[in-house]
Amino acid sequence: MNHRDSPGLLLSEFQRAFRVVRKVTFRRLPSRNAIDYATHVPILVGLGCSLGIARILEFGAGFYSTLTFLNRSAFPDVISVSTIESELDWIPRVYGAAKDDPRLRIRHVPEPIESVLPELDLAQYDLILVDSSSEAARRAALIRGLADRFTGTCLVV
Repeated sequence: MNHRDSPGLLLSEFQRAFRVVRKVTFRRLPSRNAIDYATHVPILVGLGCSLGIARILEFGAGFYSTLTFLNRSAFPDVISVSTIESELDWIPRVYGAAKDDPRLRIRHVPEPIESVLPELDLAQYDLILVDSSSEAARRAALIRGLADRFTGTCLVV
């Protein structure tokens, strides 16, 4: 992750991020009542435009987060997005929406999704997004598992 040091440079990167957020959200997001799953997109775009994030681990594939990570205007430095998804039938839909972008790899792991954590080297990622499961208890278990293994080398959202 490339942390930019100069306050002026950081301000210009945030301004750029907000321009990208406006462009991405106004052009492809549905009306407000239909985008409850997209409320995190402006935060992700701000991170992508400001921090030089190259490698992403995502728990839970989606039309908003996954496609935002692959959008070069929002995440210009991304070279890989590794997604862990528990819904097998959801995977081809996301691959299709991503137009088979070679930077995307989706792995199916049935619930409990946190069972995959011992196999992962979390230190190789710049950003980890927890956006899996519609059940709060399942997400909480994943977050606890990540916290137990967290090395402090990446950003967890």
